[in-house]
Amino acid sequence: MKKNRNNANGNSVLPTVFYQQLQPDSSQFTEKILPILQHSYLDPASQECFQYNSAVLVKNSTLLKEYNTFHSQKKKKGYSPEELERSFAFLLFESESQVKTVCQSGLNVGNSNISTLGNPAKGVYLSKYSDYLHPRPWYHGKSGYIVIFRIIKKKKRKKLHCPCPVRNTVQKSTANKTNFTNPSPGFDCHVAINSSKVSPATSHFQAFELTQYYMYDSDITAQRPRQVCPYATVSFQYNEPKCIMSTFERKEM
Repeated sequence: MKKNRNNANGNSVLPTVFYQQLQPDSSQFTEKILPILQHSYLDPASQECFQYNSAVLVKNSTLLKEYNTFHSQKKKKGYSPEELERSFAFLLFESESQVKTVCQSGLNVGNSNISTLGNPAKGVYLSKYSDYLHPRPWYHGKSGYIVIFRIIKKKKRKKLHCPCPVRNTVQKSTANKTNFTNPSPGFDCHVAINSSKVSPATSHFQAFELTQYYMYDSDITAQRPRQVCPYATVSFQYNEPKCIMSTFERKEM
């Protein structure tokens, strides 16, 4: 499916976006989308809880061109293959209209009110794990939309002080909430210094906060980081196995 918007004169004012609908039982979904989601679970138990109802592959030619340009520019600057590794990150949305806006216009700075890793007005926040997308725990029956973003993942170096002069600056999660940390000149991403210590035993709120990516475009003054590009959207419902079993048992009575 192709979508485009025109102004009164018939001229395109937003990039053309191609949407390819995928059914959950299709080979494209099970081969292209499902592995990304499931390999990005922090908690193995999530395998039994998330029901994916539909998916859409997104191709925004403008955003994809910016993404590839960012990669090429960093490669010319001498970034290593490890620093230019392509990966995925995730965001939760409540409505389909929000999802379409992001797929059309990209993820703009100021998308979050989180401030632990950097000034939210100068960068974007995304989740590393596909099952930790909100500071509060999931509840039975919760539904929504997950947008999967391509990101360019940088090499991580952990430092005790912030800001740190490395390509992937690591910030303490206890950053002052009023004195926001600005993007580090010459670099592109902040992560929490103790993110590697997060496990399913960590409280949901802490796990969510400590596994955020704070990403920004250090080369240009941009409304959206070029290294973040929407790849696919997925509608889902969260179901607690014990709730499903309880419902089944009642029906059997």
